[in-house]
Amino acid sequence: MFFRYTLIMAFRVSVFLCFTLAQIGCGYQGSGLFSQLVSSRVRILLKGTYATDNPLEFTQINENRIFVDTDDQLTDLRHQASDECSLEEQQEGDIDYLRCVPSYDNIPMYIDIGGVRLSSQENNIDSIQNVNDSDDFWETVAVRRQVYCSQTYATNGSIDSCSDNNGIEKFQQFMNGEGAEYPASNISSQNYLHAGVFIRSIVTGWGNFAELPTRPTFSDFDSTLVRGAELLPLIGFSNPEEPEPPALNPGPISEWFPLHFRIGQGQELFFVPENIPAVLEIRFNIKENLMVHSYQDISNRSLRVISFSDWRKGHQHTEDGTNSQYLGGNVLTRARFYYPQLVSQIRIQNPITQDSSRHYYGLYGIEEEINSVNHLPYAATPARGGDNNVLNFIMPGQYRLECRYDEVQDGYPETMLNSMEISVPEESSQIDIEFSCGDP
Repeated sequence: MFFRYTLIMAFRVSVFLCFTLAQIGCGYQGSGLFSQLVSSRVRILLKGTYATDNPLEFTQINENRIFVDTDDQLTDLRHQASDECSLEEQQEGDIDYLRCVPSYDNIPMYIDIGGVRLSSQENNIDSIQNVNDSDDFWETVAVRRQVYCSQTYATNGSIDSCSDNNGIEKFQQFMNGEGAEYPASNISSQNYLHAGVFIRSIVTGWGNFAELPTRPTFSDFDSTLVRGAELLPLIGFSNPEEPEPPALNPGPISEWFPLHFRIGQGQELFFVPENIPAVLEIRFNIKENLMVHSYQDISNRSLRVISFSDWRKGHQHTEDGTNSQYLGGNVLTRARFYYPQLVSQIRIQNPITQDSSRHYYGLYGIEEEINSVNHLPYAATPARGGDNNVLNFIMPGQYRLECRYDEVQDGYPETMLNSMEISVPEESSQIDIEFSCGDP
């Protein structure tokens, strides 16, 4: 089993604590000190990256150019990163300014997160039909709202929950692999099968109508009008596959609220009664997958926005615009518990001398589905030449290390090139291996 050692340690530590804490409540049927000690030691980290470790800088992704959906009508765009235009030299309202796509490292982003929840339920999330079902399904483990932003958006005394709560620094941690710490509530000692992050709003700071090129888009974020597009109506759903028969069209599929991770084959998400620090890390592929799209709104106008790569689920362009606005299903989620006192580090020597922005090392449990496009790796890092390839906080178990490649050049490494098996021992250690990944 993937993390069998975790359960063994749980038993050993639990027995030890029953002796040492016998006089303060071990075996007590109520909410004793032991459960309080356990839950108070859990940190929650959120990461907006495919890579767990040392993700690419914004400037390194696609030569600092935001990806463009090649299936959309976007031929008139110009790119700041290619010196085709300059956001600083042109005036807002100018046609060339609005056709100028910001460089990857210059796109404003605003994210409003409502909370984090876990569930031990065997059934799936689609069993939730009402509020009572939701309350029964989820255990809320973090309820304090968090707002992350790449830059301030306050104007003359307007609300700015981001700056007021250190949200600019948290945005940087969210995107640089460190992880933004989310204030945690008490977490019960049990095995969890689901993790959900409830993002209330996400705005990227660029957008306009093709028919009205001098009219930029604006959105309400944190009770403030900011320039850009609110993505939730777009990424909240995806188009269903062609139904059989067509008359039984099931309608759009919910994809975003929450960003959901369900334990699959070879994956285990544990929180067991050990009186040692624990970390719950949840991440999703946002940073590496920004892409310009065009879709028809309800007024049949062509709206151009920066959303996420359609590497997994495309958006249709039907004759009347029906369903063409659905851009969901391309941001995946992965959650893992780890115990800093028990983890190891994997250091990979890559004989390829040239760094690549399209190759990744991805670590999966040995029993996980091979070459899956339905979940992120357990851990991942861009493939760089030399020994600057490190995967941190790896729990004991059997793994498969894959070399993955962004063959389509849309931001997501969907293709597995080769793989090898790795055994991580029970004792914390540094594991050194050689594994080639990248262009010769």
